[in-house]
Amino acid sequence: MGKFARISRIISGLLMIILGIVMAVIPEDGYVYVIIILSVSVVALGIKQLVYYFTMARFMVGGKEMLFIGIIALDFGMLTLSFSTVPKIFLVMYLIVVRAFSGVIDIMRGTEERSFDSPHWKITVSYGVVNLAVALLALISGLFIRSTRFLVYIYSVGLIYSGISRVVSAFRKTAVIYIQ
Repeated sequence: MGKFARISRIISGLLMIILGIVMAVIPEDGYVYVIIILSVSVVALGIKQLVYYFTMARFMVGGKEMLFIGIIALDFGMLTLSFSTVPKIFLVMYLIVVRAFSGVIDIMRGTEERSFDSPHWKITVSYGVVNLAVALLALISGLFIRSTRFLVYIYSVGLIYSGISRVVSAFRKTAVIYIQ
């Protein structure tokens, strides 16, 4: 991981921690800030992928993947931005589903890292398990307790945990694999 990637992971981790604290302090309106920042960042990612495709990736093998990722990210960001006007419970449930999906992807990535004998596969799997557990806890509590405030607290704790793990992973040494 290069210096720019490390710095961007640290900044995004600190931003996640701040957003988690804002959500915990202002549970009535904190989720709106998170949705706006999440949607703007996903739209920016989509635009970045599309620009990358049109400038360079269209000439590469597998470059269409960047086009598809850019289009899907742009659509996903616009969909998320349109959620700022729906009732709070749907918005929080949407965030929980995204968190659960992220947890499943991390578990799958960790098992793939294990097959490559990566020493960090346990951290990736545990991160995915915690994400999935937070999402399931929030989903179960939302169905039985029916308190949006409690859901926001659970989600903010998960967001703070994700931010801390992002900052920690930025300082982790990465191995360079040489192909002979």
